[in-house]
Formats: sequence, structure tokens, C-alpha cells
Amino acid sequence: MPRIEFVIEGSQGDPYDVVFDISEGIARATCSCQAGANGQFCKHRMAMLDGDISSLRSANASSVAKLASLLEGTNLASAYADLVTAAKAHEETKRALDAAKRRLTRIAHQ
Repeated sequence: MPRIEFVIEGSQGDPYDVVFDISEGIARATCSCQAGANGQFCKHRMAMLDGDISSLRSANASSVAKLASLLEGTNLASAYADLVTAAKAHEETKRALDAAKRRLTRIAHQ
């Protein structure tokens, strides 16, 4: 079972261990941060899935690309793709809502 481990620096400077285990189309990801301990999918794991190495403190930046390759076709990759799609739709909806509010404000003040 492939395992890739990273050390990520949190926003307050604390180091967090992010671990991905991949086997037969099933991927698991853990993080030692508080959100991870509470069962949430944290920003540290998302950063690795996005290929963002700006907070990476371990000396294995090349493993981020390897991770992307190993995750192809897994349950985690599919769920993360759904999240990315939903986030984009959410941003588009927020922009449309803001535009509608601005239009309503302009019309109300005519």
C-alpha cells in the first residue's frame, strides 16, 4: 500500500503531519491538526491535493506530483473533484447574488 507523508506548516506556524494511504482504488488521508482530529477534511490535506507546496515543510515536494498520480481513479480523487466543482458553482452563485443585490440597490435609489 503506497503511503505518502508530508509535514505542513499551519497558519500559526505549528507543524502538522499529513498522511495519504492508497490501496486498490481506496485512499485515506489524515492530518494531525485540530480540524483533522475533529473529523473534518482540513485545508492542509486540500493543499496537497491542489499541489500547493507553499506550506510544505518536509523535503519531499516531488511527492506532491506522485500523490496526484497515485490518487487517480480513487474514491478520494472523485470526492475532491466533486468538491472543486461545487466550490466553483458556489462562487458563481455568490457573484450572481452580489450582482443582483447591486442592481436592486441601483433601482431602489433611482
